Amino acid sequence: MKKLSILVDEKKLDLNNSGSVLLARLIPIHEIKLKKEFQELFPLNPANVIKITQRIKENGYDATQPIHIWEKDGSHILIDGHHRREGAIGAGLYEIPCCQHEFSSIESALEYAISLQTERRNLSDVELLKALKIVDTLKSRGLGAEGEKGKSAARSAQILGISTSRVEKLRTVEKYATDEIKAKIESGEYTLNKAYLLIRDSLKDTPTEKAGKKPSKELIKFLRVLQKHLEENNIDELHSLIDRELEKADER
Repeated sequence: MKKLSILVDEKKLDLNNSGSVLLARLIPIHEIKLKKEFQELFPLNPANVIKITQRIKENGYDATQPIHIWEKDGSHILIDGHHRREGAIGAGLYEIPCCQHEFSSIESALEYAISLQTERRNLSDVELLKALKIVDTLKSRGLGAEGEKGKSAARSAQILGISTSRVEKLRTVEKYATDEIKAKIESGEYTLNKAYLLIRDSLKDTPTEKAGKKPSKELIKFLRVLQKHLEENNIDELHSLIDRELEKADER
């Protein structure tokens, strides 16, 4: 097989736990295996497949745009470039340029596949929601999990190529958005930011949100007095104190 080039990208290699050099070479398409986890990551868009197929027929395959495969147990598993693979098949090609990778786990390969997509194009809000959900699922399975929320957001932001604040907005929308809001995001009626603002405003009025507010100085003072009476076993004084406070509450 013809060797095309050696590619080294420090940012990508940082996400690739193996730290392997990426080798681009021609591989027969029928030897490239598909795996459900990578197929479902960013589903095929039929219109894009048609465009790519037509472009390959007219101009040939652009060797500067290889697909990415995971070399695992002697198999070539496709992790990125499903549209290009389909286009090459539609154009009648026998082989296609591939960058070969070695990963320590499927989690590492999925993270890398997501990073490639986000570096190559701007993901839609719907795609970002799905990608973040996958990234967070990978963390829950032990990959790159950190105890601090800020570090977790920073790691996810690096993989997705977005800011940490955008990661937090995505998480808020994923956690609290109703089915109606999610449907409007998917249809393009709502942007992520609009959905986030609606959710944030609605949460301000929920009992959970109110319960989470810092106790007033008066309440803290009252609780300390209660604590003092309990420590000194002044039960009668304690009953009198509670009665007085309840009378004040009734007067209000």
